[in-house]
Amino acid sequence: MHHTTTASEIMTSTIHSVRPSDPVRKVVGLLCKHRISGVPVVDGKGRLAGLISERDVLEAMYPDRPELRQPAGERPGRGASAHGPRSRRPSN
Repeated sequence: MHHTTTASEIMTSTIHSVRPSDPVRKVVGLLCKHRISGVPVVDGKGRLAGLISERDVLEAMYPDRPELRQPAGERPGRGASAHGPRSRRPSN
């Protein structure tokens, strides 16, 4: 990849999202069906409320597995999780 490649050149433009009240099984279904690693969570007005990653799902499904948990500062790209929202603005 060239250093001048832009986000728009490599992004996925079809967005599959969930609402805060959707069950985690819906998130898992979207991750598997569309072979994606994360799903945006949007509110009733379509505004971004957070993100749920594959790791978030694993942590929610296996809370007794400490090896799945790392301090948030040691994990790149952490947004909102299945455990509650964490505010993060997109960088420009």
